[in-house]
Amino acid sequence: MSRRRGLRIDRRSDVAALVDRQFDRHDHARPAQVAAFTAALKPSEDRLMALQTAGNPMQWTDQVFIEAKWLLHYTTDWGRLDRELGRLSQSFERPDQAVAVQQSPIDGAWGQAYAEWFLKLDASIDGLNELADAGADAAYPLAFLAPVSTMDGMQATLGALRCSDIVVTGLDNRDAFGSLTTFLSEVLFKKGLRACIEQHTTGFTITDAMVDSYRAWQDGWQDPETGFWGAWYRDGHRTVKAPDLSFTFHTVSYRRGKVELWPRIIDTLLGMKDCGYPYGWKSNGRYLNHNNYDVVKILGYGWAEATDAQRTAASAAIGELLDWCLTSSLQPDGSFAIDPDAYSSVADAFYYGVVFLDICGYWDKAKRFWTDQDFPDAKAKAALIAGRIRALGLTEESAKAALAIVDAVVS
Repeated sequence: MSRRRGLRIDRRSDVAALVDRQFDRHDHARPAQVAAFTAALKPSEDRLMALQTAGNPMQWTDQVFIEAKWLLHYTTDWGRLDRELGRLSQSFERPDQAVAVQQSPIDGAWGQAYAEWFLKLDASIDGLNELADAGADAAYPLAFLAPVSTMDGMQATLGALRCSDIVVTGLDNRDAFGSLTTFLSEVLFKKGLRACIEQHTTGFTITDAMVDSYRAWQDGWQDPETGFWGAWYRDGHRTVKAPDLSFTFHTVSYRRGKVELWPRIIDTLLGMKDCGYPYGWKSNGRYLNHNNYDVVKILGYGWAEATDAQRTAASAAIGELLDWCLTSSLQPDGSFAIDPDAYSSVADAFYYGVVFLDICGYWDKAKRFWTDQDFPDAKAKAALIAGRIRALGLTEESAKAALAIVDAVVS
């Protein structure tokens, strides 16, 4: 059986179990703390979801909630998490929620409700993409990007986050590392976004040398056994390299499929179908449109490199995902079922449901790389989804993006 430094690569769940064991070694009380804080977080989670479903974006509260969930799942800082729950409760009364998604005059970042730098990266990508779409100038310099503004700084920051030693630190760097690599991949490899930064912002300069340096660093980060990218974990004297669906999707996507080891990437991807995210396709034993979108996009980029056997298996798998989306995720009223463990807003549930259907070619035969099947009800489904988004009055950018896709189908 193929092995990689003691980790069986056919058992992706081993990575999640390793992370849990290491957290428990760092803090024996962690299981009880997680259970208690999960229960304490639930009322605010339910309240936030209800408000968003009623058409209130609650941007500030949403960001505080995301940071609280990160503290719960990636750290053992129970004192800070307790304080964050208090901040979350108070945030519901904040009238100026929208300021959370506006650029900060202090450091030029978006995501003003966040304390963590890496979470500001997530929000700032959305802000920068909006600038790119509008051709508008940033109001303030991008000072928050100072840690990665040079090649040395970029590589040092990446190196500090890539490998976690949870037993020692009580901290899993995966989320922070993922945010940083996703941000860099998008701003360095997306031509439109790079042009926006060059023309409409100050405080961060992108050079060809920086792009080449990051691409070479990514190539060295790829696991030669699985073809995947992911966080690394220190486990005694060995380093475990996790095959991570999200990391691999972002790398493949922003490099437009121009990566090596495609046969191994596809084998690994198909082999993790029934495992749990991020080392598989499923969330709590169920499919999820977000993950399904990632899977189909990776397969689309690798289709030309796939063997006949891989294509046959992939086609069957995509058909299964599409059937699940249409019969289990898409609701009779045109909404998508919400998994609160995966989505932080109603708008996100719409977005990932719509982009999954779109990437499958459900509405466009030209995108249907995996099948010759026709879908006669597709236009009616698009109209149903569009009507529901409008009825809810959703104004988030993700909802607007979903609406633009289905409106184009209907028109």
